[in-house]
Amino acid sequence: MSDKKYRGLIVEGHNDLMAAIERLPDAAFYAPPLYEDSGWTVADVLAHIATWQEAMLDALDCLVAGREPFILSKAFKIGVDAFNAHKVTANKGRPLGSIMIELGQRYREVLRMVALFSLEDLETPGRWPWLGENQTLVGLIAENDWVHKREHAGQIRVWRRQNDLGEAEVVQSEATDLLGEFSLALVRYEGEHRRFINMVVALPEKHRQGLLLNGEWSCLEIVFFLTALTEEALAGFAAGKPTDLERDREAFRKQVAAARTGMSWADALIAFQDAHARLVTVADALTAQDVESDPRYLAWIDGLSADLALHAGQLEAAAGAGS
Repeated sequence: MSDKKYRGLIVEGHNDLMAAIERLPDAAFYAPPLYEDSGWTVADVLAHIATWQEAMLDALDCLVAGREPFILSKAFKIGVDAFNAHKVTANKGRPLGSIMIELGQRYREVLRMVALFSLEDLETPGRWPWLGENQTLVGLIAENDWVHKREHAGQIRVWRRQNDLGEAEVVQSEATDLLGEFSLALVRYEGEHRRFINMVVALPEKHRQGLLLNGEWSCLEIVFFLTALTEEALAGFAAGKPTDLERDREAFRKQVAAARTGMSWADALIAFQDAHARLVTVADALTAQDVESDPRYLAWIDGLSADLALHAGQLEAAAGAGS
């Protein structure tokens, strides 16, 4: 229930913020200021949003562990205005790309975290004593996520009109829904990747090449195969031209294995992790228009998730039989 009820609000809030800054020239993120009184720019506000999402994520971790939230406690102790001023000053001059990457990372982390809580955890007043007797966890999340993003998105739209920077493009509902679907698919992909990596890292050395999955493929060959698929997705995404996912899998596996003959287990895992991290970074930067323009973006992420799940299951079965 929480997955459907609140994840949708998280996706909509993020999409609203992204729509508010769509097609804004890079220079405009730094001048003129969004708020005359404080001098905050649009870039400052985006970093400010990421800061409070970080604080909220820290609070969720701490509350589950039975600890007092560290960042929020610090913010409340020195005062929210002072905390905001300190953080904005610390983030001054950050490259826009760095801020956008952090926003994307925090967005996906929030999606993942909310899925871990039941509706009772989210909606019961007083369930988490640190929040107060009448406060709910979903109230904390809303205040620091979709409500916060929509508040600033509205202010950015007004600022654009006042400074002749064009009307903020409103993403069409179909595109918004598709971007939300893509975002959730990316979260699933990261989860399947973590599951697979945790399994192969723990694999005894004797099983790394000798253990056959599906009767034919060694675990090392599977890592080669998944790395090559990830690299192909990365190249297509980076070029704005994703390729077709369909292929002769057996021929592709043999081709990949031959090309990587002699690669060590450690080097293979490093290459796999590197390709994954770079793909997530590129995928995070895709807009609703990108995702809508070519269904292969979503097909690739879903396909990689399916492959990771398939081979993790095969590995689990083969390791159990071979132990």
